[in-house]
Amino acid sequence: MRILKISFYFFITLLVSFALNAQNKDVHEIELLPNETETVLSTDFYISEIIDNRIIKSNIGIAQKGLMNRKVLSDFSKDFDREILDYLETILPIDSSKTALSLRINQLLISEHTGAFKETGKAIVRLNVLVKLNDSIYGNYGSFEASRSKNSMDVTRKHDDRIRAVLKDCLMQFDSLDREVLVLKKLNPFSPESVKVLNDSIKQGFFETYMELANNSPIRDINFKIQNRTTDEKLHLKDTIINKKIMHFAYNDGENTYLNASTYSGERHYVKTDRFDDFLIFSDVFVNQDNVSGMSLAFGVLGVLMSNEHQTVLFDLSTGQFYPMTRTKMRLLLKKDYPEFYKKYKRNSRNHEMNKEIIQSIYKEKTSEEFRALITSLNN
Repeated sequence: MRILKISFYFFITLLVSFALNAQNKDVHEIELLPNETETVLSTDFYISEIIDNRIIKSNIGIAQKGLMNRKVLSDFSKDFDREILDYLETILPIDSSKTALSLRINQLLISEHTGAFKETGKAIVRLNVLVKLNDSIYGNYGSFEASRSKNSMDVTRKHDDRIRAVLKDCLMQFDSLDREVLVLKKLNPFSPESVKVLNDSIKQGFFETYMELANNSPIRDINFKIQNRTTDEKLHLKDTIINKKIMHFAYNDGENTYLNASTYSGERHYVKTDRFDDFLIFSDVFVNQDNVSGMSLAFGVLGVLMSNEHQTVLFDLSTGQFYPMTRTKMRLLLKKDYPEFYKKYKRNSRNHEMNKEIIQSIYKEKTSEEFRALITSLNN
């Protein structure tokens, strides 16, 4: 029995090592060019600039490769802004007689889901159409989002088509509007050295992206209702005018701040957070680069369990960076320098309230800069 037990652990160790090594070496690259199917669009504008406003810039989602659908990170073959701009120039060529516009891309993600007899590939994009007013100020024509999904036996090869399609969908949404009646709202310039929200309470309203949250500049004129699935920790909100889920980055109800889970997991709810000084802390399913390799273990069976596990997560208001405090990171944080906390943590590592108390206690011993450096070191 003991030999069997050792063999099992040895097998799992080999499996984990293989998955980690494969993940480190294997990234699914996506190219939007050559564009062989789409022709030049008839518009009065072209795109001169891409502003990468994504919170997570290390990848554009997860693809599945091989017979066993091994999960790997996906990214463009070129820099994010260059890949998109090069494609857009094929359907909206530069033309000095037309208006030059900028796209601020807040989210662009692909995903794959494997069913019993088919796979579903999906792409989603959320962006703003902007016009540059001077060197640092932009006018915002509005927010646009689009998603495309397709079922087939192998969806991985067609992610480029779906990404092109969602970008084009957003441009056509904008082109269909009467720009003469649009209210051009100025975007506040954002500087990481002067994050306004750090010096004030978070105001009530919706924050379209992290940039608006950092500026403490909410949108208040949204008519919405709270849906029945809402709990004490999760909000489901629907815009009653356009009859769609509200997908802005954050929401404050006058008392609590909620972050949009679609930013980090693909779920479509807002999760309740607690604030201490420069940080928000919450518990939710958090899928990121750290556990993509783990999600491929045992041909996806253990992966499903791991990807649905709640984690305590820190969000740094000063940088817009998420720090998932996995069990491995909590052990690294506590075992050597905080033995009493470590004993407490080992007894119930899944208790978010206890994890929160421990993290906040450590924070009180340090300056914000020292604490940030400590958390950052765990996540590098």
